[in-house]
Amino acid sequence: MKTKDICLLPFKIILYGLNVMFLPEGLRNWLFGTGTRALEVLNSSLLLTWGIVSLLNARFVELFPTYIHMKIVPISLVAIIFFFLGIAQLVYALRSTADSNIASGYFLIVSSFVWAIIAVGYWGDYPPIKPGMVLYLPLALVNWWAGVLIIDIAKEQKNQCKIGA
Repeated sequence: MKTKDICLLPFKIILYGLNVMFLPEGLRNWLFGTGTRALEVLNSSLLLTWGIVSLLNARFVELFPTYIHMKIVPISLVAIIFFFLGIAQLVYALRSTADSNIASGYFLIVSSFVWAIIAVGYWGDYPPIKPGMVLYLPLALVNWWAGVLIIDIAKEQKNQCKIGA
């Protein structure tokens, strides 16, 4: 084994574990069926809540120093982004086709970037430690991970349907 292969081995093991394709099919189907639907609905409700708060109280950006970085973008645009992502996520979460799963996966990935930006805003206001510092970064990572995997699984399902047809 070459030194390069030995150095890459830990990364290959981590990527294999994150892929979860090694899990039994029943567990995988539950995890990316029921489990992902729950995440999509939770994500949608959080996005819609943020949209409502930013639409109804545009001054929250001025009141809390954590949100000062949002002054770069007009609050109405922020609210529109949150509403669009939240409604789209909810619409696609309620469907159960391969195409809707692919779209939902992409919405999970996009919303993960939104949560990451919010997490960076919280970390930019450190100290003191705030709950958002430990809430939004894991939410971003879980959304990204679930989005990537649900897209892979849906594409695999579409390929199997094409082969079987």
